[in-house]
Amino acid sequence: MTPAEPIPGPLRRRARLPLVWGRRHSWTDLAVLAGWRVQRHAIDQSCRLVGPDGVVRRIGTAEACLAGLPRLPRPRKHMAVLLHGLSCRPESMHEYERAMAAAGLSAVSICYASTLGDMPQHLEAIDQALTFLADHGVRSLSFVGYSLGGLLVRMLTGRDRTPWSDRMAVRRAVLVATPNRGASLAEFFARTPFLGLMGPCAAQIRPEPVRTLPPPGCGFATIAAGRGDARCGWNPLLDGDNDFVVRTREAQLDGAGAHLFIRSTHTGILRHAGAADAAAAYVRTGRLG
Repeated sequence: MTPAEPIPGPLRRRARLPLVWGRRHSWTDLAVLAGWRVQRHAIDQSCRLVGPDGVVRRIGTAEACLAGLPRLPRPRKHMAVLLHGLSCRPESMHEYERAMAAAGLSAVSICYASTLGDMPQHLEAIDQALTFLADHGVRSLSFVGYSLGGLLVRMLTGRDRTPWSDRMAVRRAVLVATPNRGASLAEFFARTPFLGLMGPCAAQIRPEPVRTLPPPGCGFATIAAGRGDARCGWNPLLDGDNDFVVRTREAQLDGAGAHLFIRSTHTGILRHAGAADAAAAYVRTGRLG
């Protein structure tokens, strides 16, 4: 099979997105629009073209896969970009995609191999996906980042210059259950072998590295999760209220234009309609509801 040759029909079923945990988390988007994705494998650097139905349509070089894209519909001028968290997939942001659509907004959820690279590597790949949006007519962005995705939003928008900043303005950002002051739970596990199992980013979300990150370079809001009890949260290893992974106060960030507390766990906030609707409202109006 040559790099530019489409996958034959009988093989397409075998080439569907794999269900094994490690393999599902091995791909990073280089381009995403209208359900189509050009992705690069984090280990062997091979690329593939995936259709909206989840079927791999082409394999080979990035150039060959990009050339295999159909004629894509022209997107709206403004796009909400959703970034998932550590050990997550873009599908985890489905509730936020629903909320954006209900608010009349266009959104794309970008995939990155969160456990197989460090934050600068993810930043470089996301820059490529954003440049693709600029090439196709998007002229302004808003971001919604969950957990690690929120820290990447800070890095993406807090720079003086980006590969796409001349063509796309950044309007707003929402940081959902993001360890904006660093995750003390990561500091706890840094003394054990378990932290390394989550990849390089797990060490980069400890309080000391996070303190060096810039704030978002736009108006932003924060959404924190927890139990609603200042004495004890969902995780007894963390003092004070927490969402089992991030302390409630760790999700706060100076300079936020709005802040919302949601009674939920760290993963539960991904399925929380109220949190998703609030994020969409902020992207659309600059207010959390």
